[in-house]
Amino acid sequence: MSDFPGLLFEPGAYDCEWFINDRRISGRIELFGSKVPELTLYADVPPPVEEPNQRVYTFGRQETIKRLVGRLRSNHDVVVFDANVQWLLPELSMGVARYAIVGAGVAATPEDTYERILLQVTGADLLIGSSPVGSYSQPKRATASSKSTYSVTLSEERHRRWETDDGATAITCGYDHRPLLGRYRFEVAFAPVFEFTSKTPLSLEDWLSLWVEPLLQITSTAIGTPQELAWLTLYSERTSTRAAVFSSGIAQEPYQARDETRRMIEHPPLFTFRSPEIDLPALLSSWREIKSGDNPFFELYNAALFEPRLPQRARFLHLIQALEALHSYESRINDKRTQRQFAARRESLLTRLEDLGLTREDTRFLKRSWSTQRRDSLDHRLRILIRSLPDAIRRKTELPQSDPVAAMLRSRGARGPEEQLRMLRNDLSHGDRNYEEQELRPWVNALETLCRSHVLRLLGFDPKAIELAIAPEIVA
Repeated sequence: MSDFPGLLFEPGAYDCEWFINDRRISGRIELFGSKVPELTLYADVPPPVEEPNQRVYTFGRQETIKRLVGRLRSNHDVVVFDANVQWLLPELSMGVARYAIVGAGVAATPEDTYERILLQVTGADLLIGSSPVGSYSQPKRATASSKSTYSVTLSEERHRRWETDDGATAITCGYDHRPLLGRYRFEVAFAPVFEFTSKTPLSLEDWLSLWVEPLLQITSTAIGTPQELAWLTLYSERTSTRAAVFSSGIAQEPYQARDETRRMIEHPPLFTFRSPEIDLPALLSSWREIKSGDNPFFELYNAALFEPRLPQRARFLHLIQALEALHSYESRINDKRTQRQFAARRESLLTRLEDLGLTREDTRFLKRSWSTQRRDSLDHRLRILIRSLPDAIRRKTELPQSDPVAAMLRSRGARGPEEQLRMLRNDLSHGDRNYEEQELRPWVNALETLCRSHVLRLLGFDPKAIELAIAPEIVA
């Protein structure tokens, strides 16, 4: 049996019967956590080519089946999607599917759409940011003759609910709980669970792309470590159906809330749902919009964020590359316009020089030596990114005058923080100078502060909220 909160359908390998056209084919399906469903069919799929008086077998043939329905011996339906089936031997075909939906009567769910889903994302208790326990009490001293009372009061704030502006989708986030009582045990366990409800039934593909994947990615970025989807259950109110989903991205391991007080203090998440300003549907919508574009910032930033053992040198270079890419993306329209103006002025000046009698050889030399690309610099890009943030964030990223690396960079002519970051980047990327790990750590911390601040800005947080999230000690 699974631990609380439990799984709707246990992972394992199950004998089943597959329905293809008018055929009923014996087979098997393997449904395990973090793996694609694996199918076995004891038949020829696709069937051999029928010729007059003979059957032609061509081994290794493959067929993609968009939707394949089966039934387990337990009488549960299984519907797999995007199955790639290969015919290996006569009467034996095997394949894999993108995902599988398992439950009683799921094959009859209209258009494979569902109005409601329940799911768990690991680490969600950190994102919720508050304990489900409002208060608890226990006797200070228990004696053989005294009656001892243990009590737990649940917090009224253990659930949060949001709706989209049009009211089409509602999201509830909170804790399910289960008392574990016995003659030798008294315990209450809690599990963070998300519920999404849509007025318009959605396919699994739509649920994943619109809501589940953005939630998982935002949770990972906010917490600072990769998280996973623990389990996912679909509900159809029209057919009173509930179904478990199996796919490579679903662990099938229930997640219980943990006491993460120390981690919350040492590495607090970017934001928590305790803030009344948090609008989860708007946050997920902003994330979808960001990911649908070509902004490379999150990919580069997460490459450093999700690798805790990365050396400080590599972390510095990853983070500064992410910031440079962010500025390039956000200023791409202005950069193109400025580049066109530069190219036109360059061509005009070269033409005027030729008219003034410059030799053809000198003109060719100028054209080769004078780049066709407008000159830009990293410190210019960093200066814009730093100045776009609230004052408290800028102050937090400033290194003290006593920092030995900062003093050395100032002696080489780098005055402002953006010039120092550019010079340090050049030293590290070109191998001109070596720095100890402890020397680079304050600079990495400054870049992480800039990146975290711009994550919040891109997600729609206002300047005051960014200050409170990143630099509460300065704001206070």
